Amino acid sequence: MVLPSRADWDTNAATDFKRRGLFKALVYDLKASIAGRFEVPTRPALPGVGKGVKLTWGTPFVSVFVSDTRGLSSTPQLTLDGTPLGFRNGSGLAGLDGIHADAAGLAPGTARALPFSIGLSVRGTEAVDFVPLAETAWVTLDSTWPHPSFAGAFLPMPRDRHMPRDRQDRPAGFSARWEVSALATKAPAAFTAAAREGRAWKGDCRDAFGVRFIEPINVYSMADRALKYGFLFVALSFAAFFLFELLKSLRIHPAQYLLVGLALALFFLLLLSLSEQVPFALAYALAAGASIALQGFYLSHVLGSARRGLGFAGLLAALFGALYGLLINEDTALLMGSLLLFGLLALVMTITRRLDWYSVGPVDPGRPRS
Repeated sequence: MVLPSRADWDTNAATDFKRRGLFKALVYDLKASIAGRFEVPTRPALPGVGKGVKLTWGTPFVSVFVSDTRGLSSTPQLTLDGTPLGFRNGSGLAGLDGIHADAAGLAPGTARALPFSIGLSVRGTEAVDFVPLAETAWVTLDSTWPHPSFAGAFLPMPRDRHMPRDRQDRPAGFSARWEVSALATKAPAAFTAAAREGRAWKGDCRDAFGVRFIEPINVYSMADRALKYGFLFVALSFAAFFLFELLKSLRIHPAQYLLVGLALALFFLLLLSLSEQVPFALAYALAAGASIALQGFYLSHVLGSARRGLGFAGLLAALFGALYGLLINEDTALLMGSLLLFGLLALVMTITRRLDWYSVGPVDPGRPRS
């Protein structure tokens, strides 16, 4: 078995969505151009070969490992030492999925360098991984997907002034490049040992590397993130109710607290159901507008005046606006949330700074509302 001395991968992954009803799945179409060479020795190293042993050479073949050949979107093309060869199904090696091409014109006996090139098209979902089996492996990957998540044993090379495009995320996608030497990975030795012993080797190698095409923000993750702030919304609304009750000597029944809490809870159900039909920003605006209008109308009667109801509706509108800012800014969500809570606490402390808490007691039922 002879592994490549060098393999250069130039790949491009175009992404798209497949839809069924309300649901969608991210898929990619990977175009790969692979170039490299084999350094074939005069006498290939074979285990257990000693004096008096006669070797009978079979037909050499080139094997390409593909974890799932159903993803091959077109017929791969192989050129070996200037000769076009056709691939056949199966890798030709036990425990290895892929394709292979016979190279009948080659015969051992003289050392030689065999350049090769392969054109490969693969379709897949979610992720693409590479296993570095060559002595020196170069992989360049360009894609239109703006949210790459690099994973595996090797990360892309850092960008510097000598290699300005090795790894750069752009609004229209990303470009990444890996260089892996056989000195830094055990993949070639593990692969060769498994192939010689006929053991299954499905490519679940720890030294694999690649990229995940993730969606950091989709309608379900954003709805889930919004739901996690639900308790905070209800607590802040109830706190505002309690302040009105203290400062304006109003009587607010627990049932009225419950109705306002239910209105806030239904906002998240409206948000999820609407976001499956319309863009998330529009769904958020519709759900928030409906919740604010309902509570503004209801609280105008509960709090004793339309001005107070509109004021409470304005407070809710500000909270909904702050929540939307937390949802769309994944990198600064913690900072924005901390500043929001600090600002609200400062506001409550300012409003109640002159309140005599010892004088706070049950409200006289005959006492008129102010």
